[in-house]
Amino acid sequence: MSGYMIEKRINAKDNDALNRSAVCATDVDGGTLVSMSSYANGVFTVAKSTSGSGLYMAYNPSEHFTKIGTKLFAGLSEDPRDYTNLATRTLDVFELKVHDMVGLTDGNIASGDITSVTVNSYLEQDSTGFRVKSTPTASTTSLKVLAIGVQPFPQAGIGMEFAKLYICEVVQN
Repeated sequence: MSGYMIEKRINAKDNDALNRSAVCATDVDGGTLVSMSSYANGVFTVAKSTSGSGLYMAYNPSEHFTKIGTKLFAGLSEDPRDYTNLATRTLDVFELKVHDMVGLTDGNIASGDITSVTVNSYLEQDSTGFRVKSTPTASTTSLKVLAIGVQPFPQAGIGMEFAKLYICEVVQN
């Protein structure tokens, strides 16, 4: 499953200046931190970030495509976690501000750290996803886990899957 971000309280919803259109050379899950580089034709080029501050977070994909080879197929699953922002296609990102709150799923967390996430731990992104820290690292974007809840996701046919949702607050960017 891809990482999926639930918007809780983010400044970018009230301030369009914090939102950007971007492209990335690699697939970008919703909730992934990215750093800005060049700007051309109304679109920024971004890269997945492994450290630093002043970062942006990717929104969930607005296009629900599955890429098989060079072909794109729409609507193969009802579960939004089955989709990611595809490489070289325009995606939406927003600048994180201290006190923004987001929910992240297990797909955003580094696989070896999923069982280590606890309330009051901190999440900082590296190349494998968000890693759990006991304290925030200086000059690095850091999210504090405020609560661990559940989020329903639709399944094929009838029913829902209830997945863990980590409610986080940005403590530094």
